[in-house]
Amino acid sequence: MFIDVENQFTTGGTAGQTLNGFGIATTALGNVIDSVPLGGQNTPNTNAGRDFGMGYPAWLYLLFIAVPVGAGATIDAQLVSSAAAALTSPNVMLDLTGGAIAITSPKVATGAALRFPMPRAGVGGTTGWLRFIGLNLIIATAALTGGTVNAFLSRDVQDNLLYAAGFTVA
Repeated sequence: MFIDVENQFTTGGTAGQTLNGFGIATTALGNVIDSVPLGGQNTPNTNAGRDFGMGYPAWLYLLFIAVPVGAGATIDAQLVSSAAAALTSPNVMLDLTGGAIAITSPKVATGAALRFPMPRAGVGGTTGWLRFIGLNLIIATAALTGGTVNAFLSRDVQDNLLYAAGFTVA
């Protein structure tokens, strides 16, 4: 799998972005992807046809390099699309954690990886894609004092099936 730094939602490259200091609030991860222009040369509507879930699938990864730390904190990770680079008034395209979960959940343990194909606009209750794409972390109950995360888009899915050793195929 290739990781393109231009398609990362986190700062810090593949080492990830620290979650230390994420307070009780909705906070966007460090990088926001600007998807303009999409219409092509001399096209009057440069935003026409935006749907990141169609065609060959792109995959969204959220990898927890170090477990989030914060006594009793909950976390909710959402892929959002907004008309503003600050991700204000966003369309929630995908809720990666399925709602708020405790930071002790196996979904956010060190080494945990959440991966999803990019959703289609208008499918599964999502609304349309807007110009800016980012990941919002919604922290509740307590601020985070540690943890590291990496989030990015990739063209390929990392999927390796391991089989027991010592068998013969006849």
